[in-house]
Amino acid sequence: MTGFGRAEAPLAGRSLVAELRSVNHRFLDLKLRLGREDAELEAELQKLVRARLSRGAVSLSVREETDEPTSGGDPTLLIDEGRAKAWAAALTRIAAAIGQPGAPSLELVCAQAGVLRSRSIETPRAELMAAARQAVVAALDALVASRAREGQELVRELAGRLDSILRLRADVALLAQSEPVAQRERINARVAALLDGRPGLSIDPQRLAQEVALLADRLDVTEELVRLGAHLDEARRLVDGKEPAGRRLDFLSQEINREVNTIGSKSQSTEITTRIIDMKAELERFREQVQNLE
Repeated sequence: MTGFGRAEAPLAGRSLVAELRSVNHRFLDLKLRLGREDAELEAELQKLVRARLSRGAVSLSVREETDEPTSGGDPTLLIDEGRAKAWAAALTRIAAAIGQPGAPSLELVCAQAGVLRSRSIETPRAELMAAARQAVVAALDALVASRAREGQELVRELAGRLDSILRLRADVALLAQSEPVAQRERINARVAALLDGRPGLSIDPQRLAQEVALLADRLDVTEELVRLGAHLDEARRLVDGKEPAGRRLDFLSQEINREVNTIGSKSQSTEITTRIIDMKAELERFREQVQNLE
């Protein structure tokens, strides 16, 4: 699901800004940009995000902002010359390896992690961690609220699709009741046409009745309709629930599709086939939207 959240937390006279962006994804794909290498902070922030989100391509950036002037040799800016030289050498080797020799630009080197840092990084770790947690938790609150607003629209869409599939299922169930009778009448008509004008030919009525019964058994979709109804009821329960259900609904949509396909393959009725096609179209739209659900 898509969404955005931004929040700030005070840090040694400055602000620590956390921004979260989320777009649709089948699983949780989390990317962090901290502006510094800090495995402990990264692990802590990943834990916070994963505790609140289960799906989506999520990017989290955390940066420090200050209103202090940056000209005239700003003492708040630190330059790691050793890291800059290492990055320049590495980028030069990469350029040569891909057939684009030449020195990397100053802008490219400065953009690499750890080359330019704010002196506020020297803030005591406990203060930094506390500020980062505060900012990220508040940004998560904003992101979750944003996704919830979209989720309400999505739930209405999914519920409408399920209602359409349920109505089509009811139509199929009604038509399926009369299909054996229609098939028996069709077979009797064909037999009568074959025997017409051939007085020496006859068909054992008992054998004909057996064949009709076997055909009716092959055409029976009662079990499939029962399972389809159960899957649809469970899907509606999950859609109306409060817990994340995107993955379960994704699985259920596959089971629903299996039952719909089986009913379609068994039926010889054009009316039922028409409903099956409509049902599959609604189900495809349902499955597309489920990918966006938490």
